[in-house]
Amino acid sequence: MDKLPWLVLNEILFRLDRKAMARMRCTNKDFRRHMSEDPYFEREYKSILFPISNHKLSFGDLRSQVLGCCSGLLLLFVEELFVVNAITWKYRLVNYSWSRLMANMFSSGVIDPEKLVRIGFVVDEVDPNTQRFKIICLIEAKEEEEARTKYQFEVTSGDSFWTLSKTTITCHSSKLVEGMRPVYLNQVLYWLRNDGSIITFNTVTEEAQLLQTELLPNSRTLFCMAPGLTLLAATEEGVYVYALENTFKWVLVRRIPNEIVLKDPRKRMMSWKVAAYDGKFIVLTETTKDVMVVHEYDLRANKWQIIQSFSNCNTSEEFFQLRPSSSSVIGLNNLIGMENKLLLQMQPRTSELTKRLFLFLKDMFPRPMYIIDPLQFKLSLLSKKKLELTPIYNGPLVDY
Repeated sequence: MDKLPWLVLNEILFRLDRKAMARMRCTNKDFRRHMSEDPYFEREYKSILFPISNHKLSFGDLRSQVLGCCSGLLLLFVEELFVVNAITWKYRLVNYSWSRLMANMFSSGVIDPEKLVRIGFVVDEVDPNTQRFKIICLIEAKEEEEARTKYQFEVTSGDSFWTLSKTTITCHSSKLVEGMRPVYLNQVLYWLRNDGSIITFNTVTEEAQLLQTELLPNSRTLFCMAPGLTLLAATEEGVYVYALENTFKWVLVRRIPNEIVLKDPRKRMMSWKVAAYDGKFIVLTETTKDVMVVHEYDLRANKWQIIQSFSNCNTSEEFFQLRPSSSSVIGLNNLIGMENKLLLQMQPRTSELTKRLFLFLKDMFPRPMYIIDPLQFKLSLLSKKKLELTPIYNGPLVDY
């Protein structure tokens, strides 16, 4: 193995399941050094999908929701708004009361799915020493002319202050694609609309524009980043992968047979959709009355396989792609299980919220990527070596 080129070794490692990878990392210094220090390996491995689905949450109401994820951070609503690192357990409680969109959305006790797609959650990764998270809300306002809509952008950068950007867009009306979250790429958020046009917002310069593209008809679509802006159009015959060329034209780059439906005509009547894509794997779900089956297509092996099934699911489940990261982000200063006891006694509401947040995370990751018990986590913080060897390859849902 020592004589193998690192690029060849990486390809071998990428094909291992995460349990085998974790064992190799814990028992071999050379492998551990390679996995920890080689930037190519880290970048490529982090691109592997770690889908998180809202259906795994067992609280039974819409007061607990995953609102977004970016660079290892989760934006969660668990009675209050939290930003949490799924690896380090550091978190921040975000005051949303001054947000026009969120205050209205959460006040009713029922989260409107149409408003969820207006929320963008990003992490500025330009400088690893000064990474910040931002939450951007897209606000729609109908003009007096029914055929036109004015878009505004509401922004917070980790503090409790929400500002309304001076940037606005006024254009012909078209709804955002139902259930389609915005895509974040190179410091820009992209929202896809029903007519194929795309609203863009630069999270650094706060510049915005409307891109005119044509949405592919008669298909079930997925708007994603893999590695550039990508649109997956799925029909009963195939899954078509399109890349955006010159910001206005979708170009077909690959066609994949939809064997899930083609092999069994009865599945044409079932509810199925493309749930996730990262350039290497496609995740497709099919749902019956009682069960959701998750299929994976490996673009390198050209092969479909079943990777997971869940009971008691519905057709509106969402999947998020979590790329674990232990990088520090400005604003995440609290650690679950290590809050100031005196402060918690003075603020019992905060104590109750952090307990609920802990249960939420535990329910989300039944096979944790990190240590679940806060006491064990405290001990691992005292032992840098132990924390370093904590296997993060046991993903919550799938083994790629």
